[in-house]
Amino acid sequence: MPTDYSFRVNHYTYNGNEIIPLSTREAWVSFLVDLWKYEDFDYLLTPVFNRGRSIDGAFQDIQHLFNRVNREVCGPRWAKRQDRWRGVVFLENVDTNIHGHVLARPSEKLRSVHDEKASRIFGGHWLEIARAGNIDVQRIHGEPDRVMRYITKDAFRGGLAGARFI
Repeated sequence: MPTDYSFRVNHYTYNGNEIIPLSTREAWVSFLVDLWKYEDFDYLLTPVFNRGRSIDGAFQDIQHLFNRVNREVCGPRWAKRQDRWRGVVFLENVDTNIHGHVLARPSEKLRSVHDEKASRIFGGHWLEIARAGNIDVQRIHGEPDRVMRYITKDAFRGGLAGARFI
């Protein structure tokens, strides 16, 4: 992902940290499939809070999770490195059991790591951030279209709070 987070994927333009809201689920799926080609995501993370959380607080907690993982994997100067964990966060069920879906791309250092290590690293940090929560870490297999339909399933039932790059 470019460091300035401003880029063009097909006919969609995105600037800054927040993705411009798209008007239909099909537009979201199309955007995400295009982004997948650009970004090559390896993991789908599902961080769950199991407690009340504001939308901004939830995005901040997930950003904090990635900061902690990057510090562990890449060292104290991780923020200056291009080779670090990155992703796109989607929040859903914001009025009930708020949780996220994160399309994540590991640092090159961790591309060859087995799934248990990624799960252990993310799980340990998530439990310190969201003590009542849990996180599911899965390597993505299969067609991008299927994964994108899953993470946008509540997008137009009033449950999706938007998306942000991390």
